[in-house]
Order: sequence, then structure tokens, then C-alpha cells
Amino acid sequence: MRSTGFSGATAKDYTASANNPIDPEWDCRDKNGALVPDGNYKFWIQYAENSGQGPYTTDGLLWTKGPTASAPTYSNQGTNFINMSVTWTPVTVAPTITSAAPPSTGTVGVPYTPYLCTATGTAPITFTATGLPTGMSISAPGVIFGTPTAAGLFNGTITASNGTAPDATQAFSIDVVEVPVMFATAEKLGGDFFLMTGTGPANGRYTVLSTSDLSLPPGSWTEGITDTFNGAGEFSVTVPVPPGELEYFFRLRVP
Repeated sequence: MRSTGFSGATAKDYTASANNPIDPEWDCRDKNGALVPDGNYKFWIQYAENSGQGPYTTDGLLWTKGPTASAPTYSNQGTNFINMSVTWTPVTVAPTITSAAPPSTGTVGVPYTPYLCTATGTAPITFTATGLPTGMSISAPGVIFGTPTAAGLFNGTITASNGTAPDATQAFSIDVVEVPVMFATAEKLGGDFFLMTGTGPANGRYTVLSTSDLSLPPGSWTEGITDTFNGAGEFSVTVPVPPGELEYFFRLRVP
């Protein structure tokens, strides 16, 4: 990309002598006052005195306008153009969250529908959150996801950051409910298998636990089949029983 512009008395610093060094500035706007897009640009510098126009650089000073600061330097071009450099300092804009607060309801064991948080401001913007329901997280690009593992009302804050103060924040509240889970029927099949049915949260995950020793705490039971309730909140599964067991016990865990 090439942009052409002309500058008159824009030098702002004549510290070493009457005309050296010269430090002109450009606000990266075109003749209509519009900010030019990111891209590659060149400066040509002309040496002029009161007696009239003087020489100018034969090679343009190429630099890149973008999100990263830079300070390229250039080879001398004759006696009038030495120690030349361009300093590019981008102006960053603090983030502003533009998305609404995430959906306010959830169910234990049911995957939360992934929700994308959005924000304006200078990229890259990173999202964090506090107070999300247990089992849920937010990715750096702003996607809230996961499966709630505990019921309750969860209040928290989403934060968008890009290194420019102030960070943007947004309050949220998610009420996670728990749907009772239970076995409905258990039918012995041929061999050492049972056909078991039950109910729980629609589309939620479940795990069948088993043991021959009812005195063991739930955390010590053997994890068996893990699957998903259907859209009506029902399941049907065939589970094995070890041969020779006179008593065998099952639990249903969500998620």
C-alpha cells in the first residue's frame, strides 16, 4: 500500500542546531482526516532552506503500520540524510464487552451450550471469568463451556483484557438445577446380565456404579457404563453381574 502526503512546517524538534535533527510527526490520517488502514508505507524526506527547495531522499523509508510498535533505521542517503529512523507507536484501545451475559440456567450433568463472549478494542483480547459453576470454564478467546457438576446459584464476573487499562467486566448469574436420577426397572437376562432402565436429566451424562459390598462408600464402587440420557431423560442399559454373586448393588451417578 502506498500513501502520498505533504507536510510543511511539521518539525517539532531542532535541538542540535538550526536544522538538525528534524523530528516530523504524522497522525496516520489521510487528507480527509480518516485513519489510514494498517499496511506498508514509505516516507520521502526533502531538505529545504529559505533559498528554495533542496534535495530529497532517493529511496523511501519503508515502515509498517500495524498492531506492534517498531523503530526501523535506514542507511544514510548523502550528507543531508543521516541517522534516519521511523518510530511507530500504535494507539491501543481498551476492551469493551459487546456480548450479553451468558444464559442464566444450567442442569447438573447436562453440557452447557457453548457461549461465545465478544468484545471490541485492540486485539488480541483475552477473557477470564470468576464464579462459574463447578465443572465449567472459559477459554482465552471467550468461549464458556463445560458440564455443571453441582447445583446452586453461581454469581461471577467475566473480564476482557488486552493490556490497556481499564479491563472490561460483566456480571453474570447462572442457576444450576439438579434433576433426580433413579432406576426404574431391572430385569435379569440370560447369563449374568441385567437390563436396567431409569430416568434423569434430558441429554445429561450418567455413570452406572456397582459393588458387592454395600458398606463401601460410593467413591469405592466400581465405575461401569457411562452414557447419555435421551432427549426425554430416559436410559436403558445392559450391565453385567460377576458370576456367583448372590447380591450385587448398583448406583446411578450424574454426571
